[in-house]
Amino acid sequence: MEPLGKMNTEHSSEHNGVILKANKNLSVALEKTETRCSNLEKKIEKLNGYQKVVKHCSNLECKVNFFFKF
Repeated sequence: MEPLGKMNTEHSSEHNGVILKANKNLSVALEKTETRCSNLEKKIEKLNGYQKVVKHCSNLECKVNFFFKF
């Protein structure tokens, strides 16, 4: 029979290895998520700019059409 202290140490080191691996995987997943989020935020800013341009162009088109009807 093994001493109780030795069993706990082996189990503890195995458990720590599993925790470290899970921590590494979660860190990588979190980094990928943050990168994706950052990219999406940049795309949203760009789309908002395009949306403003289209809105202003539509307003100008309506004004031009209004003046040429008379």
